[in-house]
Amino acid sequence: MRLSVKTLLLLILILSKIYCLAAPVKRVKHPKELHFGIFFHYLNGLQNTKAPWNQGKVTSWNDCVNDLNVNKIADQLAAIHADYVVITSEQIDKYFCFPNTTYEQLTGYKRGEATSQRDLVSDLYAALNKKGIKLFLYVTGDGPRADGKASLALNNPSSRPEYKGIFKVDELWVKSWSRIIRSVSLQYGKKITGWWFDGSYNFIGYNDALLKNYMKAAQAGNQKALVAFNFLGPKDVVGINTIGNFIGGESDKFESLPSPEFKTSKIKWHILSYLGNGWAQPGLRYTDDYMSTYIKKIRSFNGMITVDVCLLRDGTIDATQYDFLKRLKN
Repeated sequence: MRLSVKTLLLLILILSKIYCLAAPVKRVKHPKELHFGIFFHYLNGLQNTKAPWNQGKVTSWNDCVNDLNVNKIADQLAAIHADYVVITSEQIDKYFCFPNTTYEQLTGYKRGEATSQRDLVSDLYAALNKKGIKLFLYVTGDGPRADGKASLALNNPSSRPEYKGIFKVDELWVKSWSRIIRSVSLQYGKKITGWWFDGSYNFIGYNDALLKNYMKAAQAGNQKALVAFNFLGPKDVVGINTIGNFIGGESDKFESLPSPEFKTSKIKWHILSYLGNGWAQPGLRYTDDYMSTYIKKIRSFNGMITVDVCLLRDGTIDATQYDFLKRLKN
């Protein structure tokens, strides 16, 4: 039996539609649907220098970044049904876990010295995106204040003699640091779903006027990015916010709950605390039932809960914590 060209084309069209309907489609979550996330402290001072995080290895920071297995991270996060992950891009010292031309040019550090040769953010994004998991970046409001060379180059207040090594924010620093944040945002665009700014405290001089510079810089590459500022430091009761579109929410315990108005608020309620014995530490402080119930309550208010865990050098989450997270019914 011979088929006409029109008949063949019609059959191809029908079969292609059947295939599309049958093929599994990965649903991409909108930022408003993000509720449960994991936080990783990924730092030279942990994964490259201290046990148990460094797994017995001490190398250059560049080699340490090369050792991180992003596919292992993505697989673990998918297994515990995480909607997103927050990873530190820097903290206090000179090290960044990705290359950035602006930072390198301004500080004078060559690629591989303070920034890494490997583009960890892009690699991590690619692995996470396959699983439908969003990527957030952690940055600080005081930048590389412990590194003299970078601090001097970027006009960090801690480098000025009159401050005697103490960080006290001013407009000169905010302008300088905003330039770095903006360059990172433009570098990665929509790969970055959100930003969590640590060290943006009111007691070191930050206010809404200054933080608006960071907000604008962070959203330069993705206008819809979620941005939060840790304005008050750790609090038992979460709910106070400055500018931003989700609450910083740092706390030393998972107890606070959103008030009813957050169900429909434009600003997302959020809490960040640690699962173990301290930030980035192994251990467990809660029972399965408690955390499962707590996460469900946060979700019912359209809130977000971010759980800090112990991440090892190769991308393995502490085994006890990983098993615990897999047992949660969230």
